[in-house]
Amino acid sequence: MDKQSVWAKWARNLHRWDMDVPAELFLKSVGPLSIVFAQGLVLLKPVISSSPEWDILTETIENADERRLFSQLLHEGNWDE
Repeated sequence: MDKQSVWAKWARNLHRWDMDVPAELFLKSVGPLSIVFAQGLVLLKPVISSSPEWDILTETIENADERRLFSQLLHEGNWDE
């Protein structure tokens, strides 16, 4: 599963639910707590979902560069609608 296509899918869904701005704010403000959030997702994975998207979400939240890139994608709206 390609990370860019997963991000585009998430961006479309977040936009559809009017959650793109709150998600962008979260990504920009989570900072050092990103490790805590990412580890929480790792712990919840067996209970919630075994989807590879869950791993991508964990990596995105944990990595500052990926958070910045996904936040930029949300801000610019460069996904296929």
